[in-house]
Amino acid sequence: MKNMMITMSILLFVFTILGYQQQCNHILRTKAYLSEVSAEAAFAGQYALKQGASKISAKSAAVSVIEKNLRQKSEQAKWHIECSKTAAGECRVIVLLQIEDLRVSAVRRSASSAGGAE
Repeated sequence: MKNMMITMSILLFVFTILGYQQQCNHILRTKAYLSEVSAEAAFAGQYALKQGASKISAKSAAVSVIEKNLRQKSEQAKWHIECSKTAAGECRVIVLLQIEDLRVSAVRRSASSAGGAE
């Protein structure tokens, strides 16, 4: 009887650890996906700015990328997008994206309209 209790305790412990591992893997996958989405949104906003679009149009391009990629979770998602273009032609887009307690950000900037992105 004592051996059975020890075995059950060990099994419970192992299944608890496996459950936590599964939760951690889910969180890491979700965060990686959010990072991809925010980077793609920042790129879309930067591309729009480089093509001569207004800041509002660049934000709109970034938002459409976020909404397209987060179809089911777009109601839960919160985002903040900043777009700027200097007189020297530098384009910069910052995307902050959050779902529940997971937060990610992406920054895209280019030296000039003819230059590449960093």
